[in-house]
Amino acid sequence: MFLYKRSNGIYYLCYKDDSGKRAFISTKEKKKTDALKFLTNFKNKPNPSGDKIKLIYLSELRNEVMKYVTANLGFKTADAYKNTFNQLLHIIGDKPIKLITSAEIEHYKVTRAEAIAKSTANMDLIRVGAIFNIAIRFQWLESNPVKNVKRFKIPQKEIIAIPDNEIELILNNTEHPKLKNFILFGLMTGCRRNEIVNIQWKDIDLRERILTIRNKPNFVTKTGRIRLIPISDSLESLIKKMQNNEGNILSFRNPESYVFDNGKGYKYSVAYMGNVFKNTIKKLNLDSRYSMHSLRRTFITKLIKSGVPINYVKELAGHSDIKTTTAYVSVTTNDLRNAVNKINL
Repeated sequence: MFLYKRSNGIYYLCYKDDSGKRAFISTKEKKKTDALKFLTNFKNKPNPSGDKIKLIYLSELRNEVMKYVTANLGFKTADAYKNTFNQLLHIIGDKPIKLITSAEIEHYKVTRAEAIAKSTANMDLIRVGAIFNIAIRFQWLESNPVKNVKRFKIPQKEIIAIPDNEIELILNNTEHPKLKNFILFGLMTGCRRNEIVNIQWKDIDLRERILTIRNKPNFVTKTGRIRLIPISDSLESLIKKMQNNEGNILSFRNPESYVFDNGKGYKYSVAYMGNVFKNTIKKLNLDSRYSMHSLRRTFITKLIKSGVPINYVKELAGHSDIKTTTAYVSVTTNDLRNAVNKINL
């Protein structure tokens, strides 16, 4: 194992890999003192048995972690991890994971934030931390280089709920044959957009008055958990109306068909319904920040304003962390003003 300097001024390390073949790796350093530090860090530490610890490269870690992620998490999450690994290899390079430093992770974070929103970069950083935690679990790494890297501070976003008068305006001016029911469904259940488009008739039990948001071969809930939503009187009426409009009785409908299908046996996409909704908002000159997700925010806000206990709201919304739910409490600040003004000194 030795250092040598290439014509570009960078020191490289020559060593023998696990198969005994000569291999090379860049120290990315031009000063010999820094290159020597790299050499010192590179040398394998003996484990309790006295054997050398195998060098695991980032590309090898990717193969193993992706097996784990694919087997234990949803396909969308697996795609996100795949993208994170691609970015890690592009920005940091394929190097032994034990040589990846917190400084390099900080560089990775900053570089990613130049291409994507800081909030998205934070999510990416969380995945990087999880990746190295898996490496620690596999006993390939002793400490996580992400541990000392702080996430970007993100200003709290204003939670936009739609006022009742504007909801009525939207419903009265909705021309798409199924968008009105889609909007009402969102307002009555608080379901996420991709949850609504994936609801099948088998998920609705009018006898027990329960709507089940479940995982399916082509759909996994955001938290990975099944959620049971009680069917209110209003939602029951809506469901029966949807059935009557199509001339069917719920018990005879194909349980595998989607509640919001396009009439040809296929479900509407989230993007399509979102675009139709946005076009309606634009036509009415309403707040451009309104989106399909605003229906869910409106549902949660109404529950909180009605005095529903926060833990109940958390369960109905399907939040994995109650902190997400409590963020909606600030929406009601103006509603408390009258209560404060009752104090006269």
